[in-house]
Amino acid sequence: MRTRWSLGVWLSVLTVFCACRSAPRLGEAGAAGEPLPEFFGPVTWASTEAELRTSFPDAQVDHRDFGSQVPGTLGVLKLEGARLPPFGAARVRLLRRGGVPTGVLVIESIDNAAQTCPEAPEEFADCAKRLERRRHDVFEALAGPLRSRYGPPSVDAHFGSDEAEGQDPRQFSLSWKRPGYTLELGTGMEPSGHAEWTVRLVAIRDPEYPFL
Repeated sequence: MRTRWSLGVWLSVLTVFCACRSAPRLGEAGAAGEPLPEFFGPVTWASTEAELRTSFPDAQVDHRDFGSQVPGTLGVLKLEGARLPPFGAARVRLLRRGGVPTGVLVIESIDNAAQTCPEAPEEFADCAKRLERRRHDVFEALAGPLRSRYGPPSVDAHFGSDEAEGQDPRQFSLSWKRPGYTLELGTGMEPSGHAEWTVRLVAIRDPEYPFL
């Protein structure tokens, strides 16, 4: 016996079908991921060099192999001096593999007491303390809202280091798994070994990218 469906039933079925067809799938260029926190400002997964030059006209831009179509090629678009609250004059990096959407976004506040503080021991110590307090203030200005929004984070006590013991307690990172990406907030000494300290906010869709 053939079942007759009312017009209302047909419309309901059609609505569900269309919703399923149009819903983004996880992994399609991050379409299913939620928006980035407001701390990223105009920096998005799809940001282009031209757009970022417009958003940060005073920043210095370094562009290396960005947009290469060779599979596996690593590319970096870096801006120095991009002003973003609460970072101040920030370093911004967009990292991708050739021909695919941006996989890692990095925004960080950088300081280097060896380059900016007076050489006299007492003055150097006071200056270094001021920089450390500022790092703490920037970190908390980010961590507080992120904890409130996303809940308790995972904690890694080895920011920039794999040492099991003796880790500087000022170096650690927090992370939250979000739909479509991982969000990390860390503070510590840059692993590059240039005596730079950082407060770093990172969004990661490509976990294998060697961005440190």
